[in-house]
Order: sequence, then C-alpha cells, then structure tokens
Amino acid sequence: MWANSIAPRAAGNVGLRLDVDPGMGRTGVPFGPEALALARALHTAGRFDGLHVFDGSTRGTLEARAERVAAVNERLVAFQQELRCEGMTDDAVAGGSHSFNLWPSGNVRRVSPGSFIFSSAYLDRVLGEMGWLPAAFVLASVMSVRDGRATLDAGSKAISPDQPQGTRFRLDGEIVAMSEEHTVVRVGGTEVGQKVYLLPEHTCITSYLYSEAHVLSEANVWTLRPQLGNLR
Repeated sequence: MWANSIAPRAAGNVGLRLDVDPGMGRTGVPFGPEALALARALHTAGRFDGLHVFDGSTRGTLEARAERVAAVNERLVAFQQELRCEGMTDDAVAGGSHSFNLWPSGNVRRVSPGSFIFSSAYLDRVLGEMGWLPAAFVLASVMSVRDGRATLDAGSKAISPDQPQGTRFRLDGEIVAMSEEHTVVRVGGTEVGQKVYLLPEHTCITSYLYSEAHVLSEANVWTLRPQLGNLR
C-alpha cells in the first residue's frame, strides 16, 4: 500500500520509519525476519529512515523500568547489527514518558515525545525521582458556590477525558460530578469568579484539546502560542 502510494509521486523528502513492537502488542512488527523484510523493502525503495521503538507501557519502579528497557535494547542492538551488515541505516527513535532517560544514547538518537514534555499529575507521582515541576494546567473559573461545593467552568470537554472522573485532575478537594461543560468539586475557601489551576492527570489528552495556550517564558512574560497537534 505505501509503495503504491509514494512510487508514482516525486516525494523526495518523504522517508518512512519501521515501527517495531517492543512487546506492548499495540502497533509494529516484532524484531525478526518480518521486520527485516520490511526494512529491506523500504531501503530498496530509497525511503528507509530507521526504526521507531515505542515502549510507553514500561512502568513500575525505577529498577523495573531499567530492566525492561535493557531487555528491549538488547534486541534492538542485535537488529541494528543486521541492518548495518546489509548496508542499511540503524537510526532509532525509542522511549516514552516512563523510559526516555533510561535508553542508552549510543544506539538511540532521540526519544519519542510523551507527557514528560509538560509533566502531569500522574507523572508527578510515578516519576518522583525526576524532580519535575508540572508545567501544564487548565485555568478554570468558579461559577457558583453553595453548601461547600463549587462549580467550575471546565468539564469533560476541557480536561483528560480518558481518565476516571474522580482523578481527571488534581486539586485540593474532591471531584463530585462532571458534565461536558462544568465540574462540581467539594473544596473550601472559594469565591465566585476565583481562578483555579487544574493539574491534568493526563496532559497529552488535555493539551491537544486547545488550539492555543498561554506560555510563561524564561523572561517571566506570558505569550499566546499555537498548540501543535490540536483537533481544530
């Protein structure tokens, strides 16, 4: 399919990476003969740019994650040797939010993007050893207050809808209910019109919901910037 799509066109700047499954069972082909055959076909077509090895489910303790990365890297190194022996590139992009800092730099040129770009409530917990400061928030306003509850103008359309309702964002209180446009939280000391920072549990799913984002620069200046990859 890909060969028929690009062959008739003068697409000299189009290169293709071979997606290799490191054991997640989501996408890609396993290391082995099938992957090598695909690499040969891409190389013959003059389109082979290297490998993509995404291990986004490498979770657990730091020791467990390091052991998992080491096992996948061992298979990657062996496969890269096969590629070099046939005169093909061994360039590789690997890693994800849980493993990006554990991949050896000698055989992996760069890591895949992930939530670590902004961090999140989740990564703030599970990757505490990194000492990150979460950098992506949804700014909500308090619309009403009654009986110890506050209604915010940020609902399921505004923040990480792939997470359970009770943990979609972090705040000093409890998420009681959520609709498309509003969230009711049990939290004290709020007033109508007050601004509240919500820290998403999953930043990736939150950030692409917005076409623009207010970004605080190193010079402590707020600027409005386009959001890459948003749905709009």
